[in-house]
Amino acid sequence: MGESKRRKDNDLNYGKRQKSGRGIIVSSQVIIKPNNEVEIVDSDVHPMELRRAVLFWDKISWPMNRGVMFGSSQPEIKLLKDEGILSRPIIPVDGGEVGNIIWQCHVDAFLMHEKQEPGCWCLSEGPNSLLRNDRNFLQNRGALIELTRAIPIPTRDAPMQEILEFKQKRRDEIYDLYSEIENLFTSVISSPDIEFELTRCIQNIEKSCAAVLDVSKESKIPFELSTQGINFSFDLSKIGSRAIAGFAIGSFLELGSLAAIVGGLSAISINIDANLNFRRRKQIDSPFRFVGSLHREFL
Repeated sequence: MGESKRRKDNDLNYGKRQKSGRGIIVSSQVIIKPNNEVEIVDSDVHPMELRRAVLFWDKISWPMNRGVMFGSSQPEIKLLKDEGILSRPIIPVDGGEVGNIIWQCHVDAFLMHEKQEPGCWCLSEGPNSLLRNDRNFLQNRGALIELTRAIPIPTRDAPMQEILEFKQKRRDEIYDLYSEIENLFTSVISSPDIEFELTRCIQNIEKSCAAVLDVSKESKIPFELSTQGINFSFDLSKIGSRAIAGFAIGSFLELGSLAAIVGGLSAISINIDANLNFRRRKQIDSPFRFVGSLHREFL
């Protein structure tokens, strides 16, 4: 009991971290168009996506399928596999068009990991990863929170070994930021005072972003700003109209002090679709999708 209390008093993230660690599904750089036409931008994982995953997640899964199998020329992939951080599970997918095989492999890997470790896994998607709208997996966006020009991540030239060492040294600041992002939506909708809780959460995110910015400047690793979109799969119809009305749909909330630090506009935008219909997965309170984009603004 004494040790537990000591850890709680000294560890900012005590009780916040998943016991088995957080994981993310990454992908080759592929665009799947509405007609199922596939554009393979690069068969490898984008270097920035890989570094984002390494910094904020404990485990990385890059699934493959025997029918459509992408390899890698990045030495960082071997390093992460040797360190036990990255895995390449083979996901069986029945035949079909190439676009469907790639997408289904991505989704089924998430569902497999999610079943094994509920609430610990999410998908990486976006212009530097896998991009597609699939109504069989996600009909509407549900709750979408976007952090604009707020999240520092290592540049593509940052040495992977140095990132791992930085993460180990500054894991409290990194985990604290992730936890504040992860808890934003869930803590707000469960609060009796939504406006107050939203303000409190935004202030905490600002504080956590600033902390990561500060320690990133102390390191020799080059960082740049990114925007992160985070999807939640809540059944908002069960929460009630009062909670939904507590958000200005499509609201845009400026992160004032953070904007001053980075010398430009940083903000949180919140979009809610009350008609969410998330299929093939039980509802949990954690984000299921992170969509990242870069701004090429070096810190």
